[in-house]
This record gives sequence, C-alpha cells and structure tokens, in this order.
Amino acid sequence: MKKTMFIAVMAIMALLTVFTGCNNAANPVYEPEQQDGLAFVLKLPERPNQRAAYYDQSDAEWYEIQIRQNDNFINSTRGQPGEIVRLEVPREGWYTISVYAYNYNGTLIAEGYKETYISASDGELVITIMINPRKKQIGFYIEIIWAPAPDDEPYNETIGHPLRSGSEINDILKTITPCEYIETTDGKDKLCFYLAERFTRSEQPINTNYYLDMNNNVPVWYEAENKTIYYYIQGNDSLVLNPDSSYMFEGLNRLKSIDVDQFNTESVQYMDYMFANCESLTYLNPGHFNTQNVRSMNCMFMNCKSITKLPVDGFDTEKVLDMSYMFAGCESLPHIDISNFEMYQNPKIYGMFNNCSNLEFIYARPDTDWCKYINDIDIGIFFGCIRLPNYTDEKTSVRYAHIGNYNDCIGYFTER
Repeated sequence: MKKTMFIAVMAIMALLTVFTGCNNAANPVYEPEQQDGLAFVLKLPERPNQRAAYYDQSDAEWYEIQIRQNDNFINSTRGQPGEIVRLEVPREGWYTISVYAYNYNGTLIAEGYKETYISASDGELVITIMINPRKKQIGFYIEIIWAPAPDDEPYNETIGHPLRSGSEINDILKTITPCEYIETTDGKDKLCFYLAERFTRSEQPINTNYYLDMNNNVPVWYEAENKTIYYYIQGNDSLVLNPDSSYMFEGLNRLKSIDVDQFNTESVQYMDYMFANCESLTYLNPGHFNTQNVRSMNCMFMNCKSITKLPVDGFDTEKVLDMSYMFAGCESLPHIDISNFEMYQNPKIYGMFNNCSNLEFIYARPDTDWCKYINDIDIGIFFGCIRLPNYTDEKTSVRYAHIGNYNDCIGYFTER
C-alpha cells in the first residue's frame, strides 16, 4: 500500500510550505534491519511565499541543509525553491539539522537549526525549526513530520564532474565557436569576434568530440541557429571547477549570458581572467560561488564593458593575494557591493576599479578602511571612476578606499 508524506508548515504571517522529512519508502520504517541508512525528504519552500517572512530582503534563491552529529559533519545538500531533496543519516541517534537560505547574490539571509533524535521507528515525530532572518527578529516556523517517503518521487543522486583547467576549456570553447573577423580602423589587423551569445545547459545531449570534464562525461557543442554553446549533465549533477579555472571564458567577446548555476567552485584557487574581455556580457550571477580557497582574482571581470549587475558581496576574499584590475573596464556597472571583502593578506589591488566610468556607489561595511591593510596606499585603484562622489584625477589611490571623512580625505565608499 502506497504511503504518502504529510508536510505541515506553520509560519508567522500565515506562511505555508517548507520541507518535510521521511524514512525511505523502499525500506519501511517497521523493518529497520533492511535499511542501509535512515533517509528523509525535504521539500523546500516556494519563492513566492518568502517575501512576508524575509521582510524587505530578496527572496531565497537556494537553500543549504546540513546534518551534524556531535559537531561532526555527516551530510549536506543544496536545493532551489520548490525542489524536493533527500538526505540520509547512517544510524539512529541525536542529530543537528541546520537550514540556510541564500538570496540571488549568495548572501545568507536566514538560518535555523534543531537538534532531534532520528529513529527508524519514527512515524509521527514532529520537530520544529525556526528560520530566522538576520537583522530583524522575525521568522517562521517549520514543522517536520517523519513518515515514509512517497515512492513516486525518485531520488536523483548528485554527481560532481571534475572539469578541465580554465585554459583548456577556453581553447575548446573557442575551437567550437565560429569567428567573425573584422578589420581594424587602420586596416592592418583583423580582430576575431566569436559568435556565441550564450553559454547554457541543454536538456538533451548530442554526439560531439568535445568535453568540458576530464572524464569525457560532459559534452559541449555550438549551435549556430541559436548562437549558443550548450553543455549537458544529468539531473542535479554539478560542474566541479578545476583548482585553476583561469581564462575559462576569456575573450568570448559576444557572450551576453553565462549560466553558472551548476558550478561548484569549492576547490578553485585561481580565477584570473575568468570572464575577462567578455565585452557583451550584460549580467552574471556568481553570487553562489564558494571562494573560500581562492588565492587570485586578478583581472577576473576586466573589460566586461556591458555588465550592469555583478553581485559579489558573498565573495570570501580572506585568502586572496591578488585582486589587481579585478573590475577594471566595467564601464556600465553603476554600483557594486564589496562589503564582505577582506584585506588581511595585503593583496595586490592595482587598478582594481580603473575606468569603471559609470560607477556611482561602492558599498562597504561602516568600518571599512583599506589603508589599514594595504602597504602601498599610493597605488591607483579608482582612475577613471568619474561618477564617484567628489572624484578628481588626483584622488585615485587607496587613500580614498574608506567611508566618510578620514584624515581630511573623503572616501569613495558608501555605507551599505
């Protein structure tokens, strides 16, 4: 007899939905000796129902669920609003279930946790987790009723595909994409403009000789009709970026959009020139990138001339040693949030914002003052940022990388 899962959610402001937990339907709860592990299913909340709970914050774009026991990591998964994801624990016992909600640019906007005893015999155990948005003391409660997982909701295991280096991928993308040669104004040289306008995932694979990963499981190809570079992976699979992902999309000068939703960047150490010279790129969302191990972002977005929105406030720059020319030439970018950027390593930041001619606001934390950490405070990082408040060509150094009036210098940063 098919068993079903009941999901009960009680929310402040009559908010409904979130996620449920259950034991594996293939191994009924009354036969624990047949189970390999205790499984439960989580149904993540839909985005339209989040506005009231998260007050004026952006809606949650993705969630992370972590399971721990005695401070030891057991399991975790991620999911997008409305998805059903599945987790397992190895045995009965006390566990801590933590839930984190992130907005579109990777900023943590709400979190909650609960300690509970998970047992193979649990059929009606109810636990409650309060997901509490940051900064304001409101939130909503989640009730989980443990029950057998419905057998009509198959579980798709997430597989990570280790990718080739950024330079190798760049060579492949430029090999499969046709090039239009245009003469320079002096007629002496010809410039190559790659015709691809989009990089995105395909629903179906095709036969090809080119692959993004080292195991030849992620095919990639170009379709002239759509001017699109497609790649294919199954279900919830992810693209595990190479530790050296430098130059990955560099020079693909007509790309307007790059789908990075399936990117796993936890192992990346080098992002140099990753999107540099993508002159037609209008929007990129690297907000969910895990950058905790990144050591260099040199020229990462250099000459992305058309980009108007670049959410990088979730970047962890604590280990970064080089951010030189990171945003240089992003001449259409009106504002940027660097409130999470750390300068403890005294990184290189030569020309970091040079020629961002439309940049009006650089948002930062109230106590931000890069002069405390950068040895050479006379190096130029704001040259050509003509729209910054009180800008002059004589005031382009790190001395102005702070908020408010400091040592009779009015800084270019704005408090978020």
